[in-house]
Amino acid sequence: MSTPTDQQLLSAFTEGLMNTFTVTPGTNNERWRAVANVALEMTSFGAGFTLLQRKRKWGQPVTNPPDPTQLPPSTPIVSNPYELGIALAPVQ
Repeated sequence: MSTPTDQQLLSAFTEGLMNTFTVTPGTNNERWRAVANVALEMTSFGAGFTLLQRKRKWGQPVTNPPDPTQLPPSTPIVSNPYELGIALAPVQ
């Protein structure tokens, strides 16, 4: 089984909340209360919990974590070491 993408998880989470609102009978306050309860239940397990672990929001770009086996790109201090003003000992 493949791991669902962020978009799939967010869509499933949103659809679940929308369905709860449309299916729940009663006043708008009762319907929103039902949506809040379902959101809390969904975040405690399942797709909502996975989304919380990923800590992403709608529209936020997906970035891969840096590879721990590679160093970040280095920036040279100067292009010419003689510009540093360091007196180099003559080579004997």
